[in-house]
Amino acid sequence: MSKRKLTIGLALVALAVGALVAIQALAADLHGPHVGSYCDGPGDWHFVNTQTRGADAGTLTVTFADAGTLVVGPSQVNHNNQHFDISGPSGPVTAASTNLPGRLVLSDLDCGPDCVPSSSKELNCSDGIDDDCDGYIDCDDVDCDGNPACDDPCVPTGPEVCTGGIDEDCDGDIDCDDYADCKNDPACAPS
Repeated sequence: MSKRKLTIGLALVALAVGALVAIQALAADLHGPHVGSYCDGPGDWHFVNTQTRGADAGTLTVTFADAGTLVVGPSQVNHNNQHFDISGPSGPVTAASTNLPGRLVLSDLDCGPDCVPSSSKELNCSDGIDDDCDGYIDCDDVDCDGNPACDDPCVPTGPEVCTGGIDEDCDGDIDCDDYADCKNDPACAPS
């Protein structure tokens, strides 16, 4: 084999290796705190691949522990970034990558409303949950008026003792907060 053919052959091998390295450099993977992100129920996931340098539309591959692997195209392609949206799956995200250069981030995750009503009214007046999502929990909800769990358990034991730590007269005010009974008590004097 001639020296010239060997040189051309080595040059072609070097180009092929360089092309493979360049192709591998195009893939953007999700790293750091974004891996492991999750919703307890359905969520809306917004990924952004930045620094795409004008690349054509790419694809995002995301693996969810609870929903398997999904592959989607971009919802928006800009000159230097591409946006990908996925609705529905819960997490956690175990892996995500694109076939684009740059950096992939989980830009936004909306796990839905903080309160999901389980009923049109408060069902359990002693569970610490706002069943109907009206902002009132258990006995603070008018739905629980008359419920035995909301009966006032206070039994008066006498006049308010301003340092007793309980509501002895059952007026709803404890110690120095019971102005009517403790306004002149030295323990409640402003310091």
